[in-house]
Amino acid sequence: MVPVSPLASWMISLLYADFVAHDGFAGIALLLLLIPLFCLAGLIVLLTGIFHKKETGTV
Repeated sequence: MVPVSPLASWMISLLYADFVAHDGFAGIALLLLLIPLFCLAGLIVLLTGIFHKKETGTV
């Protein structure tokens, strides 16, 4: 969650800014939007994995 989120956000925003928008400000804006979004998604997945109860019994 923590080490992957900034790297993935940076890569996506850099590619978007270079190839689609041709503007550095769009890349920074996208970076500022994606980092919290990816952190929240990672936190939700982490908490779901921690608190998910396994069903035991039948195979």
